[in-house]
Amino acid sequence: MRKPLHAMQEELVRLAEDVHALSRQLHPSILDDLGLVEALRSECASFARRECITVEYVPTGIIPDLSKDVALCVYRVAQEALRNVAKHAAVDEAKVSLIASESELVLKVEDQGIGFEVESMRSQPGLGLSSIIERVRLIGAQLSVVSATGRGTVIEVRISLGRSGS
Repeated sequence: MRKPLHAMQEELVRLAEDVHALSRQLHPSILDDLGLVEALRSECASFARRECITVEYVPTGIIPDLSKDVALCVYRVAQEALRNVAKHAAVDEAKVSLIASESELVLKVEDQGIGFEVESMRSQPGLGLSSIIERVRLIGAQLSVVSATGRGTVIEVRISLGRSGS
């Protein structure tokens, strides 16, 4: 059983890398035109109108020039995390924070919704969370998912600027 499972795992990794390469080709022009801060502001506003969920967007610090891969990852993770809020959280508001310091960039997407048991997510993540996990892995960032039933969810991505920026 181990050989077929290992072969399947290798194939999935190759597939994820292909998807990552394709997503780079599908890089949203808004990131190039306006930069990450304004692209996220626009995405949060668009999401709020579309889903009738108020989104508080809080960019903090001076966001450095980021590689296209890193900027795209942050943008797509924010999109997917907000999509998960709309699908699962049962809330009418959420918060997106983008925090820059000299050493790292942090994206946080928070809601006070119904939450879920993180252990069940680790054993069988849904497609949205799997996508987030894979995107974060591909840029060498750290992902934290904190949630509990009835207590909301916080998805946090930490990107070391020394290793992944510029």
